Amino acid sequence: MQRETLTTDGSGAFGTALITHAEPQTAVVQLRWLVFTTAPVPGTTLLFLNGTGLGQSRLVVAVLGHDTLQLASPLDAWVALAGAPQQSLVAVVSSFGSKLFVGNHFLWTEVVQWCVLWHIR
Repeated sequence: MQRETLTTDGSGAFGTALITHAEPQTAVVQLRWLVFTTAPVPGTTLLFLNGTGLGQSRLVVAVLGHDTLQLASPLDAWVALAGAPQQSLVAVVSSFGSKLFVGNHFLWTEVVQWCVLWHIR
């Protein structure tokens, strides 16, 4: 009898990893998977969860191998500094874009759920 009307949370992550190498000129990153559920696909999003690069996100445009991703745009240059990538905890998740809900009426419902990512130190 759940009456959840709208939800934006995803179906889970493709995996979490540490970045082992980042090429700022080509927007290619190499990962060391910590948790791997299924292979990422183009159109997913790389999210920085902790460490160097925290708060950045990039669209994955190509999967070049099990542990190598091509991003839509380069990461900030300091993410590629010597030693910095190994400090970056990332997740590959389903992408969610902008949404418009216009002119709708909801009957017999009580929940509109928005997924918000929080960083707790």
